[in-house]
Amino acid sequence: MCGLLLAPNSYSDAQISASLQSMAYRGDGEEGHLSIGRHGGWAVGHVRLAIQNREGGAQPFAGGAGTMTAFVGEFFSHYGKGEQALVAELMKNEMLFHHQDGFWAIIHTTGANARVYTDHLGIKPMYYWPSLNIVCSEIEPMFALTGTRPPLDEIYLSNCIKFGYDYSGRTPYQGIYQMAPGSCLELNGLRKPISRIYWLWSQVPIPYALRSAVDTAIRNRLIGERPMALLLSGGLDSSIIYYTLKEWGAPIEAFSIENGESEFLPEGVTTLPLPKVDIFEALSVMKAPLDLGSMVPQVQLARAVAKAGYHVCLTGDGADEVFGGYRRAKEYDSQHSDVFCELPYYHLPRLDRVMMASTIELRSPFLSPAVVASGLRLPHGFRTEKQALKHAYASLVPEEIINRPKHPLKTTAVIEGGVDYRRQLVTGFRDLYANP
Repeated sequence: MCGLLLAPNSYSDAQISASLQSMAYRGDGEEGHLSIGRHGGWAVGHVRLAIQNREGGAQPFAGGAGTMTAFVGEFFSHYGKGEQALVAELMKNEMLFHHQDGFWAIIHTTGANARVYTDHLGIKPMYYWPSLNIVCSEIEPMFALTGTRPPLDEIYLSNCIKFGYDYSGRTPYQGIYQMAPGSCLELNGLRKPISRIYWLWSQVPIPYALRSAVDTAIRNRLIGERPMALLLSGGLDSSIIYYTLKEWGAPIEAFSIENGESEFLPEGVTTLPLPKVDIFEALSVMKAPLDLGSMVPQVQLARAVAKAGYHVCLTGDGADEVFGGYRRAKEYDSQHSDVFCELPYYHLPRLDRVMMASTIELRSPFLSPAVVASGLRLPHGFRTEKQALKHAYASLVPEEIINRPKHPLKTTAVIEGGVDYRRQLVTGFRDLYANP
């Protein structure tokens, strides 16, 4: 997944390098995985985790006459066909984004101007500090760059206690914001950054059949030059991926975490016990007081997958939000809140930080633009309890998995703690980061 940094050209190589080193775990440690480019009024830093084109693809690169470009993520439809050339075309015609399957963040500079893009859901989150014209894949490297840390944002922290997360674009720090999904941030050192939405869901082409969209997304996410793991819970979403891969004969190792669902797991799946990890250790990975249930076990699961030697991992994330898998979806249509608030401002930033802390690129077929667009066009009744997915894969996935109720991954502390637990998270975060 890699990491990106955009900063004014006045910062020295030593400062930029310090920032990149603070998120070096986002790269694979191979030669040249940390690089700096300078163009016009900007310095661009790139941390590389090479999944595709491992022998080439150095960044930043010249994106055309008088430009410099760097990106992270994947464009699956252009594997082996020149991802850099594709990105250069995307910078000329933003409508081409809607025909891509993948996830991305892009920095593109032209003299005194710069543009930063996030993907359709913010799978690759980006954060910006408008008063300093700094944009980065994570917040902490900004402080390594500048040597300063702004005060905590009390509105953000209060929302974390009240709701569990904040979907306004605020972050734990005053004056630093998360870019909206599907947005372009335009920067010029002489004025404030301007944010606009370039992504239009109505422009995403989708196949007639939902299973075709999901199968295509799964196949695309097998692309790469490294072995891949699968996070398998025993529930419907990850089981769809598992049994599809089994039908295709695709070699992949599945990992699971003890979640009361082991009876639904096939033989040969590596099952890890529910870990007892100190919440402060998990907070130091997450770097935000966000946990609706799965932060602690996912930290340990990511470490186990990395220890087994994997840097790419498939997952079923996103299916619940898109296809009505949560209990609330039976009471009301929560899809737009689930997809456009909870995913980009809670789940996806969490997954990015937790998995990248262990140098793992996470790939979910259910977050493919075509799959999400398919789900957005379904009527509520066909989405409730993921009826659409169950219907599409009834002939493949065992009946006991198709018909079983959802069992969410939640620690006892979250289930029983409520507001008190969320307050503990915020208190712990203050202790760690208010005066580090």
